[in-house]
Amino acid sequence: MTKKKYFRFQLLLFIILVDFCGFAQDPIEGVNVPNPLKKIESSFYPNPKSPIKSFFYIVDKDTVSKTDYDLKGNEIVKLYYEGNKLRSKVINKFIGALKTEVLYYTKDVLQSKTTYKYDSNNNLVEWKVLNYTYDKNSSTPKAVVDNHSFLEYNKNNKIVKMFMVNSQNVKVLYYENIYDSLNNLIENIKYQWKEKFEYENDLLIRQSKIFNNDNTPYSYADYKYNDMKLLIESDDNYYKSRFTYDSIKLIKVNYIYKNDNSIQDIDLIYNNDLLTKVLINTSSLYSKPEFHFKTDHLAFFWKKNELNKLQMEFLYDKYNNIVEIKYFIRDIYKYSKFFIYTYY
Repeated sequence: MTKKKYFRFQLLLFIILVDFCGFAQDPIEGVNVPNPLKKIESSFYPNPKSPIKSFFYIVDKDTVSKTDYDLKGNEIVKLYYEGNKLRSKVINKFIGALKTEVLYYTKDVLQSKTTYKYDSNNNLVEWKVLNYTYDKNSSTPKAVVDNHSFLEYNKNNKIVKMFMVNSQNVKVLYYENIYDSLNNLIENIKYQWKEKFEYENDLLIRQSKIFNNDNTPYSYADYKYNDMKLLIESDDNYYKSRFTYDSIKLIKVNYIYKNDNSIQDIDLIYNNDLLTKVLINTSSLYSKPEFHFKTDHLAFFWKKNELNKLQMEFLYDKYNNIVEIKYFIRDIYKYSKFFIYTYY
């Protein structure tokens, strides 16, 4: 398999898994882990408030996906391509803004179906994933339960328990959440470990994971903030991270990878409130990939034990949706990602 074909397959698989599984992952509610780049990353994709009818996602010259929206901004159909040929599709069904069903097809063959149920407060309380297998001697596919899960909430609509149905068709506890009097999540207890969260003035200052059997630490992360409650520093098992702002606008990120003291420096440049350029300099293959785009072509250009310079430039349409992201390695243009929209 060539590098380009390998990239296409890996990117397609990654996007399908994120889109298809992300809605039903076990949610850790009640804790707001600080991530100054979250808003920036979300701006790279269509804004549901804009009257988007559909958009194409194209990397270099290859169409990766096409997404269709209804008038309410719900994503109703997503088509995935490999080498500009249709590979699979996902159909989402809604009642209002609530997703009730997801159908996943390879070409026109149904592979799986996920159904969702909600309580009177529109909280997700149950989802079930059915995988379908086909016998050439039968026209009726066989459905096998792949995942069947339940959520329970407290009076404040916070998740307190998640259950999963095991292979013996028994409903078992998967995790449990414990909250303080201010509804902050302070413990998430799951199987062999528990995750703890500590706060100061409602800001998360420490996140740690320990093994239940002997209380030995597994991982940690400490957070510091400025007077505007913006994250300025984080420190975990692997990285020391610093964040710099112009007022409330994030303009610089610095990472140190503790294993080898390699660095990753990110500068963010704006035109008014629109991010127009990102400059990344790093000396490590293992620097923190804060932008999802480092998972694709760029992996093949990254050099070990050299200063790697990546530049991204962003172009927008009149709705302030991204239409192109240009990628440069060491000031040499490599390729673009395109987002082609149609509007209602």
